[in-house]
Amino acid sequence: MAAEVFGTLAVIYGFNALLAVWVYRNARWHGSDLAAGWALLVVCTGVVGLAVYLFVRGDV
Repeated sequence: MAAEVFGTLAVIYGFNALLAVWVYRNARWHGSDLAAGWALLVVCTGVVGLAVYLFVRGDV
């Protein structure tokens, strides 16, 4: 059971890390000076932070 829990958490944290990298690169590409802050938000909150970033970023 511990291996299953560890595997699940590893997948979730890995997914959050990939989201954070994408948000950072996307924010830099859009010229944001707060790219690292956006990435940190996504690392801490996951998909919720991604939704906030996409909502605030708008359709640039």
